[in-house]
Amino acid sequence: MVAQHTEKAPELTVAALNARGRERFAALGLPSTRREAWRYFPTKALRGVDLTKAAPVAGGGVAPGVAELASADFADHVARIVCVDGRLEASLSTVDVLTAVEASLGQTSELIGTVADSDDAPLRAANEGALVAPLVLTMPANTVIDGLVEILHIATGEQVVQPRLVLALGRSAQLSVAQRFVATPAASAVTYVVNAVTEIVLDDNATLDHVEIVDEGAAAFHVNDVVARLHRDSTLRTFTATLGGGSARTAIRAELVGAGASCALDGLYIAKDRERYDHYTEMDHIVGHTDSSEYYAGIMDDRAEGSFQGLVFMREGARKSATAQMNRNLLLSQGAVANSKPQLEIDNDDVKATHGTTVGQLDELALFYLTSRGIEPTRAKAILTFGFARDAISRVRHAGLQKALTTLALNKLAGSLDLTGIDDGDLADG
Repeated sequence: MVAQHTEKAPELTVAALNARGRERFAALGLPSTRREAWRYFPTKALRGVDLTKAAPVAGGGVAPGVAELASADFADHVARIVCVDGRLEASLSTVDVLTAVEASLGQTSELIGTVADSDDAPLRAANEGALVAPLVLTMPANTVIDGLVEILHIATGEQVVQPRLVLALGRSAQLSVAQRFVATPAASAVTYVVNAVTEIVLDDNATLDHVEIVDEGAAAFHVNDVVARLHRDSTLRTFTATLGGGSARTAIRAELVGAGASCALDGLYIAKDRERYDHYTEMDHIVGHTDSSEYYAGIMDDRAEGSFQGLVFMREGARKSATAQMNRNLLLSQGAVANSKPQLEIDNDDVKATHGTTVGQLDELALFYLTSRGIEPTRAKAILTFGFARDAISRVRHAGLQKALTTLALNKLAGSLDLTGIDDGDLADG
């Protein structure tokens, strides 16, 4: 069952989708930093890479390290769908709880490309050109899955991986999803590209909690383009945690097309060495009585670069709508870089809109407060930095995910700070 408001396109065969994607990518070429949306994220590393070639089907069983990643406990999930190099690995997936969901695993669907069109989106077009095994989950009206569904993407080092995920929730359906990108030990030592596209359609009164966790190999080039369409009284809450990968970018566009729709886009990025993490969002209030919020926090060390661009549109018809946007950045070294550009475009004066950004080092007064109570300066710095990260993580509603993200954040920060023995009881506001 497809959400009744979903704008369907004629269902195309895989071959037709591939041909359309290749044609559009050839016409568009790679995105350039001359385009404002890509200002902080160069794609020169993709030159010479065949982005429209589908990854080959693996033979001889699963690659080393895959089974271990697929069987590890994570965040108290009730179902796990495993994709290896962009393809469903049914033997490693546990989907019994999804019997109420109409899952088109590895099939085409009329939903593909209806929300995330590729007319002026080069990497979406490349994904379509290489499309082989899309993962399409549609939830009938009033369906509720109690618990977390994890979609685990495992990279084994194949040069280009291009997964496509479609989530379509019917009227009053409810779902919580963690979309996690990881790499095997072998993949962590090589350069590879992940070019993912995620399409979301929420019918009236539907609710989706979507968490993306990027924890790729050290030399990975990761892009995930997320596009969502929200109908009347629907709710979308996303959290993007970028914690691993050489270069990583998540772009999210949310279209609020129904009165009463509500959207929250939150995230945390922790970068070190020479990592480059970019986050680009577009919140489009098309009709009135819609609400949105954004909160992104970044921690950069060494010579890493973290970026946030958030663009909110308040259209002429979006009267009585409200939005609030904030980006906070913490620099742990002189060589670290934070780019922040929150932006509002308002076409009527009957809205509430705020935005703001901060970039700086730890609060000297807070450090003094802790050290004056006998805490060593290095320990005080660690507590405040972790508190800064934990404040962002607290916006995740699922308790198991909060715990898992806290552990991942601690692991990422451990190389920069003395976090031995620190837990939630040590938190202080950053």
